[in-house]
Amino acid sequence: MKQPMDLDTIRTRLDGTSHYTRNQQILDDIRLVFSNCIQYNEDDTEEYKCAVRLEKHFDKELRRVGMVDESSFPKVPKAKKRRT
Repeated sequence: MKQPMDLDTIRTRLDGTSHYTRNQQILDDIRLVFSNCIQYNEDDTEEYKCAVRLEKHFDKELRRVGMVDESSFPKVPKAKKRRT
């Protein structure tokens, strides 16, 4: 994994130092968690399915509260690359 990220790391960064200086940095790390989960799990696993559902819900909530700029978020690839 070239860019590992998990929710505990994000929480630690939020609780600790001033690692994040902009909201966009937090959102990018959260999206990286979804992307990694989708990329490194088979599409029939619960982890993969949960990541897809949670990302959809996350996007919906960001739009609801007006915190999303659609052009600033990378799209999750539809076709998954398998690690070898």
